[in-house]
Amino acid sequence: METKQKKTKVVVSLLALAALCVFSLFAAAGNLEPSGPPGPTMKTLDEVEPRIAIQSLSSSATGLYIINEPGSYYLTGNIFINFKHGIEIGASNVTVDLMGYEIRSSWDIKNPGPNLNFDGISIAPGNDNVEIRNGSIFSNNSSEGGVAYNGFRYGIYAADSAGVYCHRTRVIDVRVSGSREIGIRLRGTNNIVKGCSTEGNEYGINTRDNSLIVGNTVKGSRLTGILPGNGSTIRGNSSTDCLVHGIYCGENCILEDNVVRGNAGSGIVAFSGSIVSGNVAAGSGNYGISAYSNCKVSSNNAYDNGFDGINVRDYCIVSDNTVYSNNTYGIKAGHGCSVTGNNSSENTFYGIYCGDGTSLNNNTASGNSGGMHTGLGSSIIGNTARSNGIYGIHVSGNCLVNNNTAYNNTTNIYAPSSTMGTNHAP
Repeated sequence: METKQKKTKVVVSLLALAALCVFSLFAAAGNLEPSGPPGPTMKTLDEVEPRIAIQSLSSSATGLYIINEPGSYYLTGNIFINFKHGIEIGASNVTVDLMGYEIRSSWDIKNPGPNLNFDGISIAPGNDNVEIRNGSIFSNNSSEGGVAYNGFRYGIYAADSAGVYCHRTRVIDVRVSGSREIGIRLRGTNNIVKGCSTEGNEYGINTRDNSLIVGNTVKGSRLTGILPGNGSTIRGNSSTDCLVHGIYCGENCILEDNVVRGNAGSGIVAFSGSIVSGNVAAGSGNYGISAYSNCKVSSNNAYDNGFDGINVRDYCIVSDNTVYSNNTYGIKAGHGCSVTGNNSSENTFYGIYCGDGTSLNNNTASGNSGGMHTGLGSSIIGNTARSNGIYGIHVSGNCLVNNNTAYNNTTNIYAPSSTMGTNHAP
């Protein structure tokens, strides 16, 4: 009986202790009902980046809206203007957000006005670090007597004067069409043009040295699509149906993963020291890819071009390209080149045609009028030439010809005055 009473007391004590703990928790928590609606916890966009409406700015004799102070500016609606710049920028460290709106111009050809050098957006010389993004610049077209006239001279112009330039200009996600001359023209260095599109301008995109041109679409330029300066990177762009070249760049440029189709001149022209890799060049009236001396041209596709698929000058590296159905040579290389691992087929002339001192290794040429040709003092090792119309492998004197396979050609191997190793040429 006594034991039973003790157990009862223990149980009662534990229950009392549990009740005390629960009461203490409620007391510490206080009133759980909110006293009112929650207040704002995030800053507005204007608090993070104070911005000024462009339509609130004053005008001048040369510009509809004038930006003379650093800061962030934005459009609140479309702009229509003739014979003045739509927006004129006279300060560094400026951001212009077009907010998806359009700057538009037309040109009355019967009364062209006193000022023909008017642009959609004009940046005065000496103003650096300007960004323009997210909108359209459009010029109406008109014609008289078969002559077409357009509105803006340039869609966007970072100007220069007497050696003074605008550097580090950025143009992002802007559409420019119908300009009389150039869609986007940036005359300083270290510029970025990204995600833009141009159509029906005289030139599409024109920048100076050390610029980045990435992910743009250029169509139907009346001259050349993209013209970058020396040391620029041109990556992931499309330049099509231009009346001269698709891309025409300076020295020491990097051209990667671009698509150039249907241009009346050459698809890509790269000056000395450039790297041309992973591009598609098709349907050009001239060369698919043309590269000057000391360039590296690799892993490109070049087909259906009016002249050579790939044409390079001296001391170039040409590797792992696929070229076919070009109207002259598949690959034509100058002196002292290394031509390795390419596949050239169904071209009107030779699949691969090289100058003196060439290293021609591990290539395949098939179905061309001639397979492979090299000049004096070359090495021809490990290649395959099959079903070509004249020669499979045709070399000049003093060459090393070893470990090649040639069959079903009119003449499989022709190599006078050369050192012959072990070749398979039945």
